[in-house]
Amino acid sequence: MSHYNFTELPGAYAGDHPVAAAAVISDGALVALDAAGNAQDAASTVTGFVAGRAEAGVDNSAGLAGAKTVRVRRGVYALPLDPTNPPTKAHVGKMVYAITPDTVAYVGTCRAGKLLGFDSAGNAIVDTNHARKGTTVTLGSTNGTMGAAADLAAVKAEGELLGDDVRAIHAALVTAGILA
Repeated sequence: MSHYNFTELPGAYAGDHPVAAAAVISDGALVALDAAGNAQDAASTVTGFVAGRAEAGVDNSAGLAGAKTVRVRRGVYALPLDPTNPPTKAHVGKMVYAITPDTVAYVGTCRAGKLLGFDSAGNAIVDTNHARKGTTVTLGSTNGTMGAAADLAAVKAEGELLGDDVRAIHAALVTAGILA
């Protein structure tokens, strides 16, 4: 009879990610993954998403990308608000963005997660499990254009735009891992 003894990882383990070249990740910081999949402290200068919170700090200041890794944990965290663009009750249920390794705003390029509400100290309660979600698709077709088309050429043109839209949506779903 076989016996398997494999490692169980704690809680909401979100991976051991390669650290970006010349990056220092602070202990407990929100960790963002850039377009290349490298980890760094979350910041307004990062275009990407928060993978979670660093389990420990990592100093890769002298290394190439991937020379070191950081263990990340997803979860729900109470984070201070960015003073310039603080999320409000109107943003509950929507995406908020990391501005620094521990602050969030309602606008930005580094998706931190879904805003669940606020704690008694006024901090944003953010679920980082939703940070990866947020693929944007810009549609080319316009509602009502096909029905208002004056001739067959206009119908064909709008039909091509609809086809482009479907392909863009499909590509976004594949990229997000929803479709294979």
